[in-house]
Amino acid sequence: MIGRVSAALALMLGAGWPAAAQQPAAPVPATQAEVPRERSKPRRPRQPQQPIMVYDARIEAGDLRISGSVRKGGLIVVLDDDISVAADGRGRFTFRLPYRPRTCVATLKSEEDEREAVIANCAPEGEAGPKGELGPTGPQGMAGNQGAAGPQGAAGAPGPVGPSGEPGAKGEQGQQGQQGTSPPAGIVMRQLQAGTCPEAGCALSCESGEVLVSAYCLGSASPSYRAGPGGSATATCPAGGEGMTAFCAKP
Repeated sequence: MIGRVSAALALMLGAGWPAAAQQPAAPVPATQAEVPRERSKPRRPRQPQQPIMVYDARIEAGDLRISGSVRKGGLIVVLDDDISVAADGRGRFTFRLPYRPRTCVATLKSEEDEREAVIANCAPEGEAGPKGELGPTGPQGMAGNQGAAGPQGAAGAPGPVGPSGEPGAKGEQGQQGQQGTSPPAGIVMRQLQAGTCPEAGCALSCESGEVLVSAYCLGSASPSYRAGPGGSATATCPAGGEGMTAFCAKP
């Protein structure tokens, strides 16, 4: 068996291998040939765009002129934390007003974005010079016309009650009065007296069945009367008096 296989292999090698070795290699299709690739051109680095762009910043014809753009339209742009304008639909804005920054450097803000812009045709404000000497006094001007009287002010609140004054000197004894008429027969008169009146004042009242005929406050005050129960009456004098006297009658 092994001998037959060996003989078959010998015949195949002797007949076919040389012919196969002499055949040229098959040509490669044109579609499969390698095409040289073009090298990509290096890209130029793009400058990062600032959130606030300034196209022009100068002083001309007495006005400050600043134009630029922001991220999107409709944003509010503020100049030096004081003057503001709204950007248009494309985000462009323009300032034009009679204003000069003190240092010729303007600050622009829009939401969280902020930047500074140097103003052309602008001279920064210099330092203050020394104080000058006091000039001579000028002539006195003419007196102005008297103004109209102002409206009367509202009345003030009443002030607190002052302390009581010291008692005055005792006055001279007055002339003796005329003798009074005697009361009708059968009427009994009774005299009531009170000393110096305290802060609450003095008060004298007749007993039940009596009639208060009269009362006197010792001093400049006048007595006051008020009715009591059972037809009785009470006389009172204000505080600070030297006392009071009252007369009661019983029919």
